[in-house]
Amino acid sequence: MKTYRDALDWIDIKSKEYGGKNKFFSSEEYRQKYPEIERLHIESLLNISEKGKEAMKEVGAKEGQKVHYDFLGSFGYVSKQEGTIIFSKKGIPKVKLTSGNIVKWHKGFKPL
Repeated sequence: MKTYRDALDWIDIKSKEYGGKNKFFSSEEYRQKYPEIERLHIESLLNISEKGKEAMKEVGAKEGQKVHYDFLGSFGYVSKQEGTIIFSKKGIPKVKLTSGNIVKWHKGFKPL
């Protein structure tokens, strides 16, 4: 396995062979591969985190900044979502909306 996606694909294949994910996750085969899968997962999260932080730098966004996003809904209805940029525990940029929901940050969010 070279990537976390490879690990997830392998888990899906093996789960089918074992008759379900719970059965596979309790197997010795999974226990032996778990350290490698965990390492790939951490690498994947770090990569996502770095890409998000790099994208934030490109547009001048900073943690704690108030932002908004105009969401186009059905029949041309525009809904404005506002919130504050935060980082998840894994360092991934998110926006905590005034509604209390947390969504992924993206370049479409503009400063207030």
